[in-house]
Amino acid sequence: MKKYIFIILSVLLLGCDKMEDNVFSENPDDRLQKTEEEYRQTILAAPNGWFLAINTKKEGAYRFWMSFTEEGKVAMLADMDATYSGIGETSLVPSGSTWQLKALLAPSLIFETYSYLHLLADPDNNIIGGTKGEGLGSDFEFRIVSEDNGGLNLKGNFNNCLARMDPATPEQAVKASEGGLKTVLEKHADYLEAVRFPTIEVEETKYLVKPNTRKTDFAYIDKENNLVEKTVGSYLDFNSLTQEAFASDVHFFEPVELDGMTFKGLKWNGEAYQVEIEGKTYEIFDNKVPPYPLHFGYNQTFSQLYVNANTMQGTLSDSFMNELYTPAYNRLGERSRYIQEMYCKFVMDALSGKPVMEFGVTYENKSNGKTFTAKWHYPYDVNEDGTLTFTDREQTGSTNEFIYEEYIYELPDLFCGLEYSNYGDADNWSQVVKSKIIPHTFKVDWAENKTPGLSGNIGGLFRVEREELFIAGQLKQ
Repeated sequence: MKKYIFIILSVLLLGCDKMEDNVFSENPDDRLQKTEEEYRQTILAAPNGWFLAINTKKEGAYRFWMSFTEEGKVAMLADMDATYSGIGETSLVPSGSTWQLKALLAPSLIFETYSYLHLLADPDNNIIGGTKGEGLGSDFEFRIVSEDNGGLNLKGNFNNCLARMDPATPEQAVKASEGGLKTVLEKHADYLEAVRFPTIEVEETKYLVKPNTRKTDFAYIDKENNLVEKTVGSYLDFNSLTQEAFASDVHFFEPVELDGMTFKGLKWNGEAYQVEIEGKTYEIFDNKVPPYPLHFGYNQTFSQLYVNANTMQGTLSDSFMNELYTPAYNRLGERSRYIQEMYCKFVMDALSGKPVMEFGVTYENKSNGKTFTAKWHYPYDVNEDGTLTFTDREQTGSTNEFIYEEYIYELPDLFCGLEYSNYGDADNWSQVVKSKIIPHTFKVDWAENKTPGLSGNIGGLFRVEREELFIAGQLKQ
């Protein structure tokens, strides 16, 4: 019986060898070298060079234009402002390197000598930033994963960075030689300035879809009222230069799954970006403010709000400026003291053991150039609808408030008004008697950024009975 089993197994094994010989006429090394040579000819066959986009671990996509020669040389330009060896801007002055295709576990494109590409992976964080010892977490050796639509998909051999190579057209190559890689990013800044919060709406849910220069950010509120955020590395094509469009198409390194939907990239239709989801096209619009609730308060995402009236013109409302800020500023200025900035921040009050909102006004004494801050604490109640009612105003005991409150009273009165029975006769706060407390209720929400060049998240406290009377500022954690 064992003899028969041995004979059967031998026949099967011989049959497998025969079948394998029929399927693979070449050994694995020969097949790998043949594939390597095919990729080499593909790379050399692009007369106008290639665009290489790399999705670094730290900062998203960087893009290069490259021209390869049969002698193993490659010239390149970059989309960054860094300088290299004192030869000039990396987007305008070509840099050389050597390259080769090597048959490792997969055909690998290797950039051998230090070049613009290596700047991204340089461990010296003084070169281009990033993390000391890691740089931007990039690669300069890439295995070729696949070929599609005339381009190559690659993956870094060390950091596994995704990369994409596409052949350049003659016009694109000319634009690249004129610094176009950097110009595309600079032009995109115009879009980001014009459309602060790019948003789509699907079945009454709003999704932030923000194509930054090197990444695209997504955010929305899920059914459990949680903020969900995702980021994908992305890069811009040359349409804004070669087609004289306002913006370029945005290409993702990989599809993004968000709330059961798949996002593959953004197309510019001449007026706005659009995204296709399950065969339906959605146009991206400016929501003016983030399309999800603001968490501003004690132990929230943001706990501080800073206001500089000089740098926030347009964002601060006319009602706030005309009725509160300007009268207080002028009155204090008559005493040679000028308001520099204001802030609202939520802190724990050491005496009561409860959170309070602290409002501060920082001003400069022009006679000696020193700055001082007047501060007030406001206990508050959180209402069922999420609004805040400031129930009282407590002075911190400083002479800054006691001496100058009467000149800037409109500002601290915004949150909770006070009337005193003996303010003019008192020598300090301990002698002052409150005769009337006038609480005010506020809604916490984002404020629209209407100031050109103003960056950061802008939030506001809006008085419920008069929403046009609000204080807005740059949010901090």
